[in-house]
Amino acid sequence: MTIRGKNTNTAEIELRPRREYAIDVLKAVAIVCVLTIHASTGGYGSPIRSFDWWASLFWGCLTRAAVPLFLMCSGALLLDPHRRLSVKRLYTHNIWRLVVALFCWAVFYKLYHLIEQDSLTWSRVLQALREVVLFNHEFHLYYIPMMILVYIFIPVVRLVIEHASKRQFQYLLLVWFLLGIVYPLLRHYWPLRLLPTSMSQFGLTMQYAAIGYAAAGYYLKKYPLPQRLCVLCAGLGFAITYGMTTLLTITHGELYTQFLEGMTPGVCLLAIGIFGLLIQKKYGAKSCAIAAHVSKASFCIYLVHVCFNCIFHNHGLTVSILPCIVSIPLLVCLNFALSYVVYLILSHIPVVNRYLV
Repeated sequence: MTIRGKNTNTAEIELRPRREYAIDVLKAVAIVCVLTIHASTGGYGSPIRSFDWWASLFWGCLTRAAVPLFLMCSGALLLDPHRRLSVKRLYTHNIWRLVVALFCWAVFYKLYHLIEQDSLTWSRVLQALREVVLFNHEFHLYYIPMMILVYIFIPVVRLVIEHASKRQFQYLLLVWFLLGIVYPLLRHYWPLRLLPTSMSQFGLTMQYAAIGYAAAGYYLKKYPLPQRLCVLCAGLGFAITYGMTTLLTITHGELYTQFLEGMTPGVCLLAIGIFGLLIQKKYGAKSCAIAAHVSKASFCIYLVHVCFNCIFHNHGLTVSILPCIVSIPLLVCLNFALSYVVYLILSHIPVVNRYLV
């Protein structure tokens, strides 16, 4: 609460939600993980079992919880019943901003690729605009429609959580974990793959499973897990993700991505462990200030970093310049710095700073 005014008789009382610095730290970690995941893909083409291949998979699996962490941060904030959030504000502010950002950045990437390929003609531009309207966007923009769906369900989920006991909340999360995380993965393997197609309807799609991550974020904030359990979850999640991906890749002779998906048990446990550890830590003033800046910039960095990855690739700045164990973190740092500069520029442009960053 802040009180502003010339004297106490005419003081204006303004209620503001207290800043969640642990959420800032988590969002800062998540955006670095996003950049690392996309940088790591450059090394997946290395010969299987080579050092660069092992290193690329290591960085890629270690940071695989990026998107789940973002979803959990949103849930921890928006599902808090003490935060006032009307349906009107949800649609006119949160969702509307995402819709505008989605289509503007989708157009940006279409035009960027046309210019890059020296094919900026009216026919190609019109075709690109048709693709934008049909949601054929740059690959990383899938996150925005998923977040819009999560936001649409926020009022309903808030209502359920507000009236649910801890045990009922746990039951909901268990159902989500089984039908949204475990079942969709096991459907690809014997004996569940022998089931008729109609049985696949029991599993939640990735977009709807994202709602469960939001609920899990609020649960872990309200009911913190023991730190040892969080460490165990993170370690087990990484072991499943890295171990199964390497094993099945070697077996199949090509990159096996099934266990790298965000809605899989390994990644889910990794996200729960990281979120559970960081949400309950106490942070100093300096770390809070840095995390707050990165947190505010995270949306813009997420949107623009793919453009810099393309630029790096076109100029030969790839993971092959050094051993991947070193080159991947270096490229992440470079991309982060450039993307942050873009944020600083765009954040000072009216309208743009409200809708696009």
